[in-house]
Amino acid sequence: MRSHELTDRAALGRWPGVALAVLILAGAALGRAETAVASRAAVSLGAGSELWLEGTSTLHEYESRTSTLGFTLMRDGSQADPADAAALDAWLRSGSLRGLDLVVPLKTMHSGKPALDKNMLKALRADEFPEIRFLLSASRLGVARGDTLPVSADGSLKVAGHERAITVKGQLVRGEAGVWLEGSHAMLMSEYGVKPPTMMLGTLKVRDPIVVHYRLLLVPGEAGGAKAVSHH
Repeated sequence: MRSHELTDRAALGRWPGVALAVLILAGAALGRAETAVASRAAVSLGAGSELWLEGTSTLHEYESRTSTLGFTLMRDGSQADPADAAALDAWLRSGSLRGLDLVVPLKTMHSGKPALDKNMLKALRADEFPEIRFLLSASRLGVARGDTLPVSADGSLKVAGHERAITVKGQLVRGEAGVWLEGSHAMLMSEYGVKPPTMMLGTLKVRDPIVVHYRLLLVPGEAGGAKAVSHH
């Protein structure tokens, strides 16, 4: 037997707990890696959920709304789905959210002005890019004030084939049926390669800045998926 093999065996003999400790630590690390796998949470959007954008033009203000949204929340695979509104509220306030995917089908958005809707869809190249999508990468919780908890979310917003990193600020508000997630985000259409539409031979020009508002009721139940869910 080689001298270094004798030395290694002797060392293990003197320290029998070392090998065991290494195995325990390796197992614990593997266990953490397994539980860190994210799973889709059984949370969906309740009635009253909607998203809308507000803007201005050379003639008047306008807004465009939809209550048809695709929505998915992610949780740690080791966690159980929230069983009721109280459990959902506690889960969100614990900072255990692992992901959020919000999809806005463009053709479901309506302003009440068909000409404006048509031109907006054209400007957004809706036939080529039929949806707006926000993917969460990280979130932070503020200091709760009663039923209201300020939140901040980092993620990517994809519009008309252009993707940008953004930070969205909002709040979680505890309700009887679930938890409201609400807030707004100001942006420029031109940041996403979108040219604000013009109408009436150029006499009406939509201005570049818009504000996106969202008010979503999160409720425990069937997990949201890739398809949009509508609550009218």
